[in-house]
Amino acid sequence: MIHRAPFGSMERFVAVLLEHCAGRLPLWLVPTQVKILPISDKYQEYATQVLSTLKKQI
Repeated sequence: MIHRAPFGSMERFVAVLLEHCAGRLPLWLVPTQVKILPISDKYQEYATQVLSTLKKQI
């Protein structure tokens, strides 16, 4: 990583956020956590069930 003064405050912010959250970033900041990719059309219904189960847990 190249360290420059303009990026210092951003680096500190991310470090404090990671430490505060113990590495579990808030959902609004986390990149895509899960992708459901059925490998065949015959698994589409199951993939839909998995998606609905995951949405219930959020």
